[in-house]
Amino acid sequence: MSVALTLDHLEKTFTLGGKSVRAVDDLSLQIDPGEFFTFVGSSGCGKTTTLRMIAGLETPTSGRILFDGRDMTQIPTQRRGIGMVFQDIALFPYMSIRQNIGYALKVAGMPQREIDERVEKTADLLSIHDKLNMKPGQLSGGQQQRVAIGRAIVKEPAVLLLDEPLSALDARLRTEMRTEILKLHRRIQATIIYVTHDQIEAMTMSSRLAVMEKGRAAQIDRPRSVFRRPASENIATFIGTPAMNVWGATLTLKSGKMLLEGAGVSFELAGEDAAKLDALQSARIGARPAALKLVPEGEGLFDARLLLREPLGLEDECHLQTTEGTELKLVGRVPESIREGSQVSVDIAREDICVFHPLTGQTLLFGLRMPAT
Repeated sequence: MSVALTLDHLEKTFTLGGKSVRAVDDLSLQIDPGEFFTFVGSSGCGKTTTLRMIAGLETPTSGRILFDGRDMTQIPTQRRGIGMVFQDIALFPYMSIRQNIGYALKVAGMPQREIDERVEKTADLLSIHDKLNMKPGQLSGGQQQRVAIGRAIVKEPAVLLLDEPLSALDARLRTEMRTEILKLHRRIQATIIYVTHDQIEAMTMSSRLAVMEKGRAAQIDRPRSVFRRPASENIATFIGTPAMNVWGATLTLKSGKMLLEGAGVSFELAGEDAAKLDALQSARIGARPAALKLVPEGEGLFDARLLLREPLGLEDECHLQTTEGTELKLVGRVPESIREGSQVSVDIAREDICVFHPLTGQTLLFGLRMPAT
């Protein structure tokens, strides 16, 4: 079973050193039943505070939290029907894995036979059935994390809250556990709310995500939509690895044509695009590293020097410097014959360009239209 969650004008203010700090600021959103929803953002953006309010570990300063329309704002944690996995695994070292998973059921007074049945079922689900008689110290980090998840889901919660559960694992284990958590979500069909500062986790695991900034949801959408149509320059450079290239540009009128020019790159704007930028004298241009392409000499939008290439396997991450001195990154297949220090010609498709406001950072254009001929 899963439930829908509603956060209704949620706020949380802390008093630190005599000063009020607003950790969550008028946050409203809807999470659908069975959804895998992620709060992602840098440290201090309010994502963990939001999760703790949903769990009942923090009391909102104002606003409401609803499960399937029922106001849970003042309901104690133990009566919310949730399971929670923390960043710190915190297993009982002196208990067996069986005892760790079944501990909450024992405290709740469930009959031992039913506890055993649920623990066995949960262990099978997480592929740790053969570890039930071991102690946590005998398991790897990934296996311990499975036990922590098992302890949370053995109660069959309608909502599973995960607070940066993979941050203590090494890179390989994080990748493996991402897959395991996704498989688990498909099987248990609970509503999962996940918190992370790792945008790769957010992009690969989520049905939808909220990019948090200063206690607010700066953008809520599906991962691909956030990647392709970021609401601002901050989001564009936060989501995506390597980060989006962004550089300054000027808007000039030449021979009746509006041009967007910067870093040696010049775009003639279509009438509709020019109208959206008409009040500005400057703007910021953004393009993903994978959108930059090497082309035969003289056929690109601009020329650059290859400063550094970092092999990624089939592709390379290339650091380029335009003739105006702007440094950009390109990710793609680059012939071995092109050495560091070489001059290259680079092209960018107009549909891969974002244009940002020079002061607010808000996205003004997603892609550039072709001007009328």
